[in-house]
Amino acid sequence: MTLLTIDKAKEMSVLSGEPSSLPFYVWWQKESENEKVKEITESFIKIEPLFSFLQTKNCNIINKEEITDFLNNHISIIDYLYEAPDVIRKKFGNVNLNLELFFDPEVEDDRGELFLNIEIDLDAKKAHEKLKEIDREWLLKRVNENIGKFNLNLEFI
Repeated sequence: MTLLTIDKAKEMSVLSGEPSSLPFYVWWQKESENEKVKEITESFIKIEPLFSFLQTKNCNIINKEEITDFLNNHISIIDYLYEAPDVIRKKFGNVNLNLELFFDPEVEDDRGELFLNIEIDLDAKKAHEKLKEIDREWLLKRVNENIGKFNLNLEFI
């Protein structure tokens, strides 16, 4: 078995073995300073895997494009969304979830609020008590500046 090691790889051409600039590396360094590229990369790295994760947890994403834009502006909400399905299942069992961005038509230039809707068929009083427990035990303990834009909601089916 042969092991190839290259010292200072970013300054060495693999094909010739001669010192030179790696065109892709140089291009990517310059390109990654571009704000639009940073935004797209951050979105892809953080939001697309989130959607895949939520779908494995029986979560339907209602308006994906709007939610992606929203989460780009409220990136700290992503942490809540990774934790929420398991927290909800501890209280409600294996329920379906719906992630939806809601816009208030009566508010001019409304940027929306994100709702994680819990589909349940429980007694309303019991369901609201379980939701209050989630608020007390988990959600309110993790408050940040964007918490007002993220809501857990009950959907009675």
